[in-house]
Formats: sequence, C-alpha cells, structure tokens
Amino acid sequence: MSDNLTSIIEIADIHEKRIIQALSHLNSIFPVQASQVQNLPEEHFLYLELFLNRFAKLQDHMGKHLFNEYFKANSEDVTNLTMLDKLHKLEKFGIIEDASIWQEMRDARNIVSHEYPDNPELIANTLNLIYTYSGQLLQVKNNIVAALQKK
Repeated sequence: MSDNLTSIIEIADIHEKRIIQALSHLNSIFPVQASQVQNLPEEHFLYLELFLNRFAKLQDHMGKHLFNEYFKANSEDVTNLTMLDKLHKLEKFGIIEDASIWQEMRDARNIVSHEYPDNPELIANTLNLIYTYSGQLLQVKNNIVAALQKK
C-alpha cells in the first residue's frame, strides 16, 4: 500500500474515531425531539458539533480521496464521471448499498450546517436522519478500506 493511500485511510480512521466518540456521549438523546433542540445541555451541543463536523469531513474525504483510490486500484477510469456516476459504480461494486442515500446524506448535512432557530422540527428530524446515516457512512468507509487493503 502506498504512503499516500495509508495517509488517506488514517485520516478517514480519525474521522470515524471522532464520530464514534461523539456518539458515545450522544446516544442517550436520540431520537431528538423538536422540543429538545433548543434546550439541550451545552455539552450535548458541543458533541453534536463534533459529530456533525466529522460526519461532513468523512463524507467529503471519502468522496474526494477514498473513492478515487478505490477506482485507481481497480483500474477504473473515472476522470470524466460525475459524483453521481461514481456513486452508481460504487453501488455496482457493492461498496455502497444505495447511491441515492449518499446524496440524502449530503442534503441532510447541508441543512444542519445552517442555523434554523425558528424550525426546531426540521433540525430534530435532520439530526435523527444523520444519526441513522452515520452507521451507513461508517459502513461504506469500512467497505472501501477493506477492499483497498485486499489490493
């Protein structure tokens, strides 16, 4: 395995570790209710920030680096493919269960990256969605890392 690939995997592992750490402090609040959103203890807000930040960073890192390393290792030319096309290829290879979920993850994280103090229902629903998606994101990460380590 190249030093570059090792570094890419190490970064993904750090994001995963931080997600798991944050969730260990947050599992008790899920599912979040709209009435809780504005009244969560400060510590929960801090762990939510960590969780959401690392979720976004891991998804970005995978899209920019891990996916391309996977395609390169499998001699797949994806130079002119859109992200959606790449996702469909990854679905075909069994790395991603459903390509459309990846876009749903992006949409959800984009919602929580903005402040919606007047819409706690939207925030609660989106937090719950990302909480559910976190397991899927980590599974995709582990699938692709395992596939790369076999090469």
